[in-house]
Amino acid sequence: MKKKLTTVLAAMLALVMTFALAACGGKPSLADWYADNESEFTAITDSVNSQSEAMGCTMEIVVEDSNALVFRYTLIDAFDTSDPANVEALGQIYDSMFDSYASTFSEVRTQVMEETSTENVIIRLVALNPDGTELYSRDFTE
Repeated sequence: MKKKLTTVLAAMLALVMTFALAACGGKPSLADWYADNESEFTAITDSVNSQSEAMGCTMEIVVEDSNALVFRYTLIDAFDTSDPANVEALGQIYDSMFDSYASTFSEVRTQVMEETSTENVIIRLVALNPDGTELYSRDFTE
């Protein structure tokens, strides 16, 4: 699962960086910027979700709290949360994986702030069980 998510995450972030660099005139809010680039976000999520069976999750990208660009991964098969040790181990796996992309998240964040009027943009990664139960969440703010 870690390798599949890493591969998809890298591809997705490359696409996000591509359109974040594109000149969009003026500086819209994050929500307006997202709406202006919705077709690019749809292409990213469609690409990722076309491989959902192999990846074991689906993805959506949304704007929350007016300053958070959220990448939401929903597992196809429920993760058993009855053992706290399993939940902690899952969190460590996600932390390890996302730590290796911290500089990429920072670059994306900086580029989004340059393209929008939104200060203090947050790049948020969330993993959910199929029932919507949050398994993991992490904000990148630097």
